[in-house]
Amino acid sequence: ERYRHALAEAEAAVSARQADYALKRSEAARRASLSGVVVSSESRESAASTATAAAALYHQAQAARDTAALNLARTELRAPVDGYITNLEVHAGDYASAGRPLPVE
Repeated sequence: ERYRHALAEAEAAVSARQADYALKRSEAARRASLSGVVVSSESRESAASTATAAAALYHQAQAARDTAALNLARTELRAPVDGYITNLEVHAGDYASAGRPLPVE
């Protein structure tokens, strides 16, 4: 359940960053199209830089979402072959840590 919530939170962050990126990109394009009399070159450069930063944050949010989706997918364990497991000491609700095998007798 925790991983489903983390994925939902990551998807919301992607949506927020995408909207912010679209706004900043639009502002930069609008300022770039205006003449030098109306908008200073510093303001143009600042808008372009802000749009670039917003793009980076958007891509970072996408990566975090992809990681959350991968973590959720890895909560289900599947055996690579058919067979029987005997004397398994793992129960529903047990916690597993990365890089540490679970006890099997």
